[in-house]
Amino acid sequence: MEIGDIVGRKSYNCDIYFKITADLGGGSYALTGINYRLAVTASLRDLLPIPLPDLRKLARLFQNDMEQRIRRINRREDELQAGGFARRPGKVLHIDSDQEYLSLCLQYYNELRVPAVGEQIQENEQGDKIQFALKKHFPDSLVIAGHDSLRDKEKRDDLDSYRSSAFFCDAVRNARYFNPVKDSLVIIAGACQSHYEALIDAGANIASSPGRILIHALDPVFAAHKIAYSSIDKVLSLEEILENTITGREGLGGYQTRGVLREGLRM
Repeated sequence: MEIGDIVGRKSYNCDIYFKITADLGGGSYALTGINYRLAVTASLRDLLPIPLPDLRKLARLFQNDMEQRIRRINRREDELQAGGFARRPGKVLHIDSDQEYLSLCLQYYNELRVPAVGEQIQENEQGDKIQFALKKHFPDSLVIAGHDSLRDKEKRDDLDSYRSSAFFCDAVRNARYFNPVKDSLVIIAGACQSHYEALIDAGANIASSPGRILIHALDPVFAAHKIAYSSIDKVLSLEEILENTITGREGLGGYQTRGVLREGLRM
């Protein structure tokens, strides 16, 4: 096995495809999910290389699903845009530890016509660097993401049982010190199996994962899009925020949040 190989775990019937990101020695490897924000370690004997035809099939399915979702979302926005008003969606700052995921998310923000900028920051550095990034970009919405996992399901209430949740909480708290008003800085935070309650208590509007499940890499993008394209006159219910996400209420949770789009007269 080499770094960059795509593999599945035999013990989980290869239900998720992973990329090998590091050789930890002693026959152990670090893995990150292809479409899910999950980071795990696995032994060599548990890994199975995924054939190229299977990877191509997965890529086609993913692309087709995303194209259908984006066409549906953009068609609805085009209908609203035809109403005669200029519509200015909110700006998103997306912080991510994974450059590939960051690039993927920025691609889909662009396809969804959301003004977005990104910064790659490792999870353990996000708390220290978040205020600098906010001062640099002054977004309306902030997405804090990366990789996470729940190490001990018997201790799901213990923050120490999570790979990155404590780092995400630090970043959320420091972002809230910068801007404590949840209507003027909307925060979406977390990754797969993250400690949802801790992230909400830290100050996030929306967080993962109430059901401690694997969230799709683009779930935060779809939630951020909904908020970016909803008027400041509208308070969104959780159901409205999550209507275009893939994993729904088990993947993301939170509270009512005001939109950040502003309307004006066309010049």
